[in-house]
Amino acid sequence: MKYIDNSTYKYNKTYPIVKLSDIHLDQKDEGVLLEKIKDSPWYIYSSDLIKKNSFLKLKQIISLTKDVELIVKTYYPNINIKHLSIGGSYLFKNGESNDIDFNVIVEGSFFDYMDVFEFDEINKKLFSKVKKISFMIFGEDDLLFDTNIDDTIETTNYIHTSLCMREGVVFSIRNILVHGFDICKKEIDTHNLIIRIKRQLYHARLLVDGKVNIHTTQEERLAKAVSRICEAAFYLSLVFPELKIDPESVFERETTLITEGNATGAYSWLKEVEFIADNIVVKVLNNGYHDSVSPYRLT
Repeated sequence: MKYIDNSTYKYNKTYPIVKLSDIHLDQKDEGVLLEKIKDSPWYIYSSDLIKKNSFLKLKQIISLTKDVELIVKTYYPNINIKHLSIGGSYLFKNGESNDIDFNVIVEGSFFDYMDVFEFDEINKKLFSKVKKISFMIFGEDDLLFDTNIDDTIETTNYIHTSLCMREGVVFSIRNILVHGFDICKKEIDTHNLIIRIKRQLYHARLLVDGKVNIHTTQEERLAKAVSRICEAAFYLSLVFPELKIDPESVFERETTLITEGNATGAYSWLKEVEFIADNIVVKVLNNGYHDSVSPYRLT
């Protein structure tokens, strides 16, 4: 059976989803790039050890920018890369990571996704070795306007839809710039954010139940599910401070559940966050509550 993430609520088509600034940074601006990580809420609420390691990881990624971009250009020689950032948890992972997720913005209209497994020379230089590097590539036009691009990823058991909206709504919270034009800060569209959260939790439930990623081990599925739950809870803590969710405790709980391989604890946390998200859905989607908020509140 194949599951799809758009069976319930739909994203609002609110543009621009993401807008590039006029600030361009590259390897020679390493110091500025390293300092920018301090503005990330993922960094702010991480432990001191993770903060220290995130600098080391980012420093190495920046030094490998040309190698990383060469991989992309090998597959897509005609694209003009305008932005490269890390969009996943690699920088802030406690312990080993399986992959690095890059978000790429290119000139024009474009969408694709690819996993790369052959990058031995890069892996030799990484602070934390990985099994794969993933690239999600967006066209700048498709983030600025409704172009009807097919931004869908279909895997063996699951279909991810509306990737421009899904990734774009958290760009300013989550992504760490590595090279190119920075992202303009913008208000968080809470309607679209809660849709993302609901879909993440749906995917987490399928992982916990062993219905997707069936080619991986139960331990790997549990870790991925816990990461999904953590990210959803973290966004709720940032954008809805009235919920009084402690962001630091979110990360601590993720670490504990993954370290212990605690499936019962993961399922309990999933139900807890689902309940919170369902109540927010009623307010945000049905009552127009918090149509948007001023940039996430770090309180």
